[in-house]
Amino acid sequence: MDARLNVTPYNTLGKVKIIGVQLRSVSKSKANEKWLRDLGKHIESLIKKKGYSSPYDFWVNKAGDHISRATLNYILAGKSDPKATTLRTLAKLLGVTEAALLDF
Repeated sequence: MDARLNVTPYNTLGKVKIIGVQLRSVSKSKANEKWLRDLGKHIESLIKKKGYSSPYDFWVNKAGDHISRATLNYILAGKSDPKATTLRTLAKLLGVTEAALLDF
């Protein structure tokens, strides 16, 4: 969970004293959540178009030395916001450009 810390300062003769601290959750927007799910579906379809029977088959035979199984599963499920370097690695392993990976 991403969280932000809200701090309410109180100034006493040039000294800052913290009088209130509130932790609030920062959620992903619905649009971003949908985009991440769609990205995962697109990557899974590219994996199958390359002839792998499943994402697990792809991971075992091609990606296992480059991407953890958990990372791949989170991306495909839309539960992770992958780093650019991870997307670049996936594109390279699938034999497509980064642009093609994001073109859905």
